[in-house]
Amino acid sequence: MKFRTGLVLAALVVATCTGCSGTGAPVPVAGTITVKKKPEANLLIQFSSAAAGKTYTGSATSTEGGKFEIVGADGKPGLPPGEYFVTVVDRNSEIEDEDLAKGKRIPPSRVEKKYMAPDEKTNLLKVKVEAGKTTYDLILD
Repeated sequence: MKFRTGLVLAALVVATCTGCSGTGAPVPVAGTITVKKKPEANLLIQFSSAAAGKTYTGSATSTEGGKFEIVGADGKPGLPPGEYFVTVVDRNSEIEDEDLAKGKRIPPSRVEKKYMAPDEKTNLLKVKVEAGKTTYDLILD
């Protein structure tokens, strides 16, 4: 019984770690984001990855010319190497509750919904962060 339990546990560990992302020393992650071939400012960009039971995330808000530099959840620049899902939200289309109550309209988003999805099934934007590579340009249609 002990042997069989050990085999089952070993199989679970292998299955859980297959395809793990986000391990190792953080590397810089920066680039330019374009929407319909135009660099855009004020877009919230979030990188998310689950690795070895720990979740790694980082985010940035694009600046003039669509430039961004990802900062990890720990407040330090960069992310550990691995595969990340990337979500993008148009900060220009955010609105405060009190403004909404006053009848202010929500501006249309420059980003399509398919880039806002935080899950594996609907998210179309994936980036592989690699040691030695620091530029990751994001091109949205």
